[in-house]
Parts: sequence; structure tokens; C-alpha cells
Amino acid sequence: TFFPGQKVSISLGYVGELTAVSIIEGEITSIEPIFRPTPSTMIVRGYDLRHRLMRGRKTQTFTNMKDSDIAVKILGDVGLANQVAATSVVHPYVLQHNQTDFAFLQDRARRIGFELAVEGKKILFRPLPINKKESMTLALGQDIIELTPRLTTMSQVSEVKVQGWDIKKKEVIVGKAKVGKETAVLGANGGPKATNGAFGKTAVTYIDSPVFTQAEADQMAIGRFNEMALNYISGEGICYGRADLKAGTVVAIEGVGRKFSGLYYITSVRHIWNKERGYQIRFSYRRNAN
Repeated sequence: TFFPGQKVSISLGYVGELTAVSIIEGEITSIEPIFRPTPSTMIVRGYDLRHRLMRGRKTQTFTNMKDSDIAVKILGDVGLANQVAATSVVHPYVLQHNQTDFAFLQDRARRIGFELAVEGKKILFRPLPINKKESMTLALGQDIIELTPRLTTMSQVSEVKVQGWDIKKKEVIVGKAKVGKETAVLGANGGPKATNGAFGKTAVTYIDSPVFTQAEADQMAIGRFNEMALNYISGEGICYGRADLKAGTVVAIEGVGRKFSGLYYITSVRHIWNKERGYQIRFSYRRNAN
């Protein structure tokens, strides 16, 4: 019997393996029976525990708190186990304006190059772990059925600036991040550097978010520069079923030529099983170099 709110753990593996690999710990959010004279079926839908952050909108303020402090408070108030990486910038005033906790925390994370991820029953507020060692290697023809990467220079710039206003000093605040400031480069030739060499230096200035201190402007500039750089190469792929392939990890891809072989950050994984093709995975990825 299935019912909304029921806790569900899904694990996958192959016959003959000693253990199956857990791919999600979540809760059922909807059930959809399909009644027929022939055997009826039921569609069961659910999410990982981050769905609890999507229920209801809030307007509240946070004063003299770091982003990590804000994340700990919100996740704790909802009753979710969490692992929050410490941040250093203290914000005098932050407004959550008619937003779900999920949308608000995602926005705070993206400002500084963080992500709101999940691992089992634990919610993670952390920097994008692109500097971690690869979790596995996938090779074309052995693991990978199809890979369609797209390399584009259109979003790449040499420098990112974040501009704000210091109310006390009555002067402009400018945070900067440029080529060489990437958290990690997933290849020999970084996207911003390659674009700079091909088309010349370019810059972009952000003025759409409130910035009150130099430290905050610098932090945002580095976060947005890293986010921009990761759009250099992106795409989708299909591989044979690997239950241990997870979003939020770095994998090595081989056999796709010198320009596209290397390390990739996995952004999404979709497990698919059917009678015709068996167990396959569709995955998406990003990379800031080649």
C-alpha cells in the first residue's frame, strides 16, 4: 500500500552483485491509479527530502548572519538533517521575500558558487565539488552508448565584476574575478582563457543583486565567474546502467577525442529501465576546460 508521506528508499544493482546501490531516499508525494478491466496499474511519484523546502512561501529577514548560518537555521527549522559548509562573509541584512525556502537557499547558493544538494537523508549546502577526485571512468563503447557535448564560447568572458554601494563610506564597491580565479580547471585549457585567446578580452558587470561590503562583492564575483566558466562545455549522454553514477560528482570520460576526453561535473542522472533496452542512464554534465 502506497500513501503520501510514506518514506521510500530505492536501490539498484545487477543480479549476482553482493549489494545494491542506494540512489534516493525520499517520500511519496502523489499516487495515480489507472483503472482498467485488464490489470490496473499505479503511478507513484515522490521526491528527495528537499521537497519539504518547497512547501509554502515565506517573508523573513536575517541580520548579521553568514550564508552558512542562514542555511543551518532554515534547514533546522524544517527539521532536515544537514551538512553545511562554512562561509566567511557576514551579511548585515538579507531578505527572503515571498519565496519558498528551496528557491531562497538556491539563490543564496548560486550567488557564491555553492549548490543545494542531497545525499541520502542529508541536505548539503556546499561549494560545487569540481575540485574532487573523479568517482569513476566512463569510456565510449565500453560504458557510454552516446555522448553529445557542446563547446560554446558565447557565455565566456575574461572578467566578472560585481558592483554595489557602500552606504557608510558613500562609495562604489567593485568585486572582480578573472582568468586564473577558477576553483578548479577540469582540463588543460580553461574556457575563459581559450575564449580570450580566440576573440580578445571581454568583461561583464552585475548590478542586479544588493552588495554591501567588499568581501561580499569579491565572493559573488568568484562564484559567478566559476558558474560562467562551467558553461564552456555541456551536454547529455547515455550509458549502460551504473547505479553508482551520481549527480554532484566528477567523472572521467574517455574515448571521445583529445578535446572532449577528460573530467566532467555531473549535474543530473536519470535511471531508466525497460524490456527493450534494459537498464540505461541518461546524464547531463558541465566542464570549464578542454
